[in-house]
Amino acid sequence: MKVPIGEHFKLPLLGKDVFIKLSREVGLKYDSKQGFMITPKTRLDLLVSVLQEALKEEVSFVLKCFICRAKTPCETCIYNNICDRKSVSPACICDSCKEKDNAFAQYSEKFLELSV
Repeated sequence: MKVPIGEHFKLPLLGKDVFIKLSREVGLKYDSKQGFMITPKTRLDLLVSVLQEALKEEVSFVLKCFICRAKTPCETCIYNNICDRKSVSPACICDSCKEKDNAFAQYSEKFLELSV
């Protein structure tokens, strides 16, 4: 399962115990209409282990590029082997944007837009 960071996602019914664990221990936010969402308080390492055990499948993260908003799967990122999943940044950028000559300027501009 690919879990998006920065947007809501749905899970199949996993039972009351798993729901409580995801809400209380893992720190996922839950909205009955939109589903779950990762917050800055979410323990990503624990989220992976709880979901893998409950779903019986691999779990990975998908981010949206901070610049162009395209989906950026972690497993194709050049930093995948050294990325600390417990502190992954929602400000990652995709390979396409990284290769642009003005990538740093675009990245900086985006931060300025969001800080206003």
